[in-house]
Amino acid sequence: MAAAVGFADQAHLARHFTRIVGITPGEYAKQIRRSVFAMRPAPRSRSISFKS
Repeated sequence: MAAAVGFADQAHLARHFTRIVGITPGEYAKQIRRSVFAMRPAPRSRSISFKS
């Protein structure tokens, strides 16, 4: 992916990303996963109904 967007390699992209965003790409991904998980609605309890 780094080469596709014009960087020499992954390390070059990671350095640039860290300089601009202030955290590493890995830490950024962790934060995104946490925030997406936090936004998910809680699972609904399923009631089992038996039809007679």
